[in-house]
Amino acid sequence: MALMAACLRGAKHVVAVEMAERRIGGAKRVDFAIDATREDPEKRALEITGGEGFDLVMECAAQPCTRKPSAS
Repeated sequence: MALMAACLRGAKHVVAVEMAERRIGGAKRVDFAIDATREDPEKRALEITGGEGFDLVMECAAQPCTRKPSAS
């Protein structure tokens, strides 16, 4: 739903990072679908953006593996 909302609200580029194969298949309407079980999402994101990273990230899984520890 978050992907669809981003597209409908006019996001110029949408990238999905997913671990479930069935949802990766459903992310075909986005610019890139990163399979986190096969590649490093952070490394791939930097490749996609030319090293700049994303303007906005929405974490929707609420799983420990999807949260990066904050710098102290």
